[in-house]
Amino acid sequence: MTTTSLEQPGPRDWPLHALLALSLALLPFTRSGVTITWASMALLLAWRVWRREAAIPRGVLVGALLCLGTRLLSVLSSVDVPATVNAWLGWGGLMLPVLAVAARRDRGPMPGWLHAAWLGSTLALGLWLLGELLTGRHILLGPLQVFGFPMMMNATDAGHYSMLLFAWTFGLALLARGKSSWAWHAAWIVAVAMLAACSEKASAIGFLAATAFSSWRVRRPIMGAAAVAAFAGFSWVFPRTLWQRAVELGNLQDASILYRLKAWRTALKMIAERPFTGEGYGAWKAAYGLARSPGDPWPLYHAHNIYLQTLAETGFLGLAGFLALLWGFRPVWQAGWRSPKPCSEELALTAALLAFAVAGLFDEMWVAERGYAFFALAALAWARRGSRVEPFEKVTLVPIVKPFEK
Repeated sequence: MTTTSLEQPGPRDWPLHALLALSLALLPFTRSGVTITWASMALLLAWRVWRREAAIPRGVLVGALLCLGTRLLSVLSSVDVPATVNAWLGWGGLMLPVLAVAARRDRGPMPGWLHAAWLGSTLALGLWLLGELLTGRHILLGPLQVFGFPMMMNATDAGHYSMLLFAWTFGLALLARGKSSWAWHAAWIVAVAMLAACSEKASAIGFLAATAFSSWRVRRPIMGAAAVAAFAGFSWVFPRTLWQRAVELGNLQDASILYRLKAWRTALKMIAERPFTGEGYGAWKAAYGLARSPGDPWPLYHAHNIYLQTLAETGFLGLAGFLALLWGFRPVWQAGWRSPKPCSEELALTAALLAFAVAGLFDEMWVAERGYAFFALAALAWARRGSRVEPFEKVTLVPIVKPFEK
């Protein structure tokens, strides 16, 4: 496959790059630090738009406004208005830095140190997971917790985050060339180890979808087979293997299957009651308490299906608004899906989109830290499409006026 690299020289937007790198590096560790960084990016965006130094892409802006508007509309029928307002403010806080990245002034390449910040923090998260798994206690981040930096992610959240990291690094590794390609191969292997350590079934399904798509898209089935083999090997090594959890799927009385079925039935009941505006964005917990069967002791905090949860909380209007947000980034998905010369970032993000869409059938996706990382990277790829330099074709010029003949 012929590829077009985004690594073209161009001006650098160092303040935004630094804030983006810092926000990605802090994602697994501290919510307060991430919030401050996001606020700084939002202020930088406001300053540049006011000075007409940056313009938000129309499709991304319209999608973000429709998504925010339809979710705010759900407050009219919310069963827990404070929870809906709080969740809406949180989603707005996630979207503002994403818009800042999409509207950045420069079209230069993504700096290596920005990649290093995200991969380094994720590696620390992976080491924490492995240490927690193998020893039953914190061996790496204990000192950070003493100083007030508790981990933001549990094993499930880390599994979703690792799935995103794998789709990103595997897509870049498939199209990487040169001396730096080994770093991307090492990164996706670490991501596979983290996925196996989390033993998260939905993320495993998303991993398989991303692997199949990426290896098929670039016609490199051996790389896809290597990723699956690495995942199988890591899953076999760890004490709580994914194989053991996969066996549970055959047992219809297993707790993980029973509470998913209960959550899906309750979500369908909520959708039938308020099909257009839903029970209120972020009000699932209260709505589930009202809609679940009497005497049901299980307090489920989400529907374990991102589509049913979106419909239950925000109705069909909210689902349409979220799809409009994804549609705003369609140049990235279209290039990754069918362009004859996709950029590595576009391939990686299209694989991540497919992984989130498939895994979302069984769990909650596109929320919190993993949602921000997904949309921030999508905005980065969207903004950088202007730096693509297509190869020039050799054209034979024909003179308009023929030379005088003697």
